[in-house]
Amino acid sequence: MPLSVVDLYRDILPKTNCGDCGFPACLAFASIVVSEKLPLGNCPHIESGVIENCQKELDEQYASGKCVNGQIGAYYNVEAPENGPDCNSESNCSFFFQND
Repeated sequence: MPLSVVDLYRDILPKTNCGDCGFPACLAFASIVVSEKLPLGNCPHIESGVIENCQKELDEQYASGKCVNGQIGAYYNVEAPENGPDCNSESNCSFFFQND
């Protein structure tokens, strides 16, 4: 079963919004993991065994095309933070966070 943004946030992430991953909130991080293929391991607060199991599932859904690049960010109309994760040329992180 594909992992959704809500699944990752609800069941996997610590929900502390600590920013250690480079994003201001766990929900924002989850959305980019699902839609932009950001490694789940970028959250330093998840046990390695959990990361390994979830990353396998995520890799399968990426391969099957079950994540849509940029759609979540386009919906929320936000931009990546200046100090956020390094986005590769194939991703569209400029849609994700807006500094107001």
